[in-house]
Amino acid sequence: MNPTPAAGVYRNAHATHLFAVLNAGAVPLPGDACARRNAFIAGVNRALEEDVSLKAQDPSQGLQHDERVALQRERDRLAPLCTDEAGPLALAEDLNARVRHMLTLAAEQAGLTVRDHEDLHAPVTAALNDHPSEMNALAADFNHAMAQGNAAAVATLVARLKGMGLNPQQVTEIALSKNARGMPGLYLALYSGHAAAVTAFMEGLKGLGLSPQQIETIVRAQNARGNGGLFFALHGGHTGAVAAFMDGLKGLGLQPGQIADVVAAKDYLNYSGLYVALNNGHAAAAAALMARLPGLGLDREQIADIAAARSSGGMPGLNMALKNGHAAAVTAFMRGLENLDLFPEQLYRLAEAQGANLNPGLYFALQQGHTAAAAAFMERLPGLGLATQQTADLVTASRRDGAPSLSLALQEGRGATVAAFMNGLKGLGLGPEHLVGIVSARHGGSPGLHIALERGQTDAVTEFMSGLKDLRLHPNHIADILVARGQHGLPGLYVALRDGNTAVVTAFMEGLNGFDLHPAQVTAILAAKAAGSIPGLHMALINGHAATITAFLNNFPNRCTEVHEVVLQTTRLPKDLSHLCADYAMAADLDLGAELIAEIVAARNYEGVPGLAMVRQYGQAAAAQAYIEGLTILRGQNRITAGQFAGLVQETPLAGAACIPGLAGAPGAKSASSRKARCAIS
Repeated sequence: MNPTPAAGVYRNAHATHLFAVLNAGAVPLPGDACARRNAFIAGVNRALEEDVSLKAQDPSQGLQHDERVALQRERDRLAPLCTDEAGPLALAEDLNARVRHMLTLAAEQAGLTVRDHEDLHAPVTAALNDHPSEMNALAADFNHAMAQGNAAAVATLVARLKGMGLNPQQVTEIALSKNARGMPGLYLALYSGHAAAVTAFMEGLKGLGLSPQQIETIVRAQNARGNGGLFFALHGGHTGAVAAFMDGLKGLGLQPGQIADVVAAKDYLNYSGLYVALNNGHAAAAAALMARLPGLGLDREQIADIAAARSSGGMPGLNMALKNGHAAAVTAFMRGLENLDLFPEQLYRLAEAQGANLNPGLYFALQQGHTAAAAAFMERLPGLGLATQQTADLVTASRRDGAPSLSLALQEGRGATVAAFMNGLKGLGLGPEHLVGIVSARHGGSPGLHIALERGQTDAVTEFMSGLKDLRLHPNHIADILVARGQHGLPGLYVALRDGNTAVVTAFMEGLNGFDLHPAQVTAILAAKAAGSIPGLHMALINGHAATITAFLNNFPNRCTEVHEVVLQTTRLPKDLSHLCADYAMAADLDLGAELIAEIVAARNYEGVPGLAMVRQYGQAAAAQAYIEGLTILRGQNRITAGQFAGLVQETPLAGAACIPGLAGAPGAKSASSRKARCAIS
């Protein structure tokens, strides 16, 4: 009997490509031979890919160079042998335990077994040879019924076994019912997901009079390589079989320590069964196991150890579910934690899902843009009942170098993920101080918004500012966050204007609409002055960023707050007295005044020289034209007065400024003869 692997367990582009290369010019094989070969190749490739990911997180982990070479060599040598008629695959003698184990798992997923110089996969046990052939036949029938999922036949065979008058050791050997490849019947039923057969078998064990040690040996259901049936049920996502097995453990007389070891379902290399379920995204299977942990008589430490679901390198299963974007698995795990009756510190560590590299699971979801997984994690956090500071620390999710995860999502431009994160913050019950700390947390001395503005991450900036409005923070906090000063004291908008990141400037300017800010605060944000009091617009002018200047001037915010938020009409209660005062101030002057706008767009440097006065020196005619056109629009909207407009466009002591395109014909511009004279001088 060759159990077939679960559909889609190993399916990736690398495996498909290699399969095509190996079969170039070959005649297609009958039956499932191609599928077996493809599954074997894909299994090895997946192991290689996961090794690369593991090393990226922690260079001390993973395969050595010679191990990778050996694994690739055996993959290419054995792949053509993976046919329907193949017996156990003969492994090379020079392989170490890790490489043999990876090849064995790949073969088992292809419905094959292996043999090497350490393991010949001998058939059943000598104990059966001490009894008549009826015992051998019964063991074979057991194995076949379990492999086929014939629950009725399993129940009948158990009844026969009870009436044969055999000693416990003989009963144990028959119940193990290993086939010629060393696979027990329970292993095959779990591997293939035969839930009813598993139930019938586990129920039958209760009346066989076996010792706890013998029962443990049977339910471990390990193949010749030491991998158990529950491990593969979780690996393949066989929810019903997992549930049947877990339910069947009750009443078998096992000690808590034995049950904990069985349920951990660790394979030959110490990967737990729950780890592979979460890593592969098998949400229902993971949920089935976790939901049944409280009823097994385990203590909190044992339950927490199982739920940690670690790989051989110490990586938690939740970490991998978040890293791989398995949102349903994340939800299943977090829901499972709610019902485990663990201490808050245990729940915190499990939700943190910090691997040996000290990076938490949420970090990977945010950094890689797994929006649904990040949202699922944050949605279930309140159900854990953690302290406020613990919750804040979990969502800050700082990398081992201290970089907060939100700043990394902003840095990478994960707009949808940033939106989900900001939305998730609203439901965590965090106070203003915690929220401010999370959204303004710094990476390398700069907050995430600054990094996004510097890198031109338009979508991320848009979603961050939209989410920030919904947090209802104090205007003073909002203003500080939006200034977004980096490690050198430069505001984020200053950097975007200086570097000519037009799209992100547009996003930022549009995002300012609707914030609950005082005009003076908006003025400080838009002035975007560096430590030397040089405004961002000044830098855009002298660097000649015409399109960016247009984006800045054409998108001035219309209001400092929404009209319906006027204090006398609002239903929102001020959070404190200073907030109340700010509300009244905004109600009195909802618009940015012309005087403030004129001061912003003058863009004077630390010596008081306006930005337009510098364009002649730097030869930025296109930038000057964009500036004049922007001022014209502001004048047409009555955002600045005619006198202010005239003063702004004429405030240029440098010769040749009147030659700037767009200046001619502007209200208050010099006469034609004057312009010609100034041009002649230049």
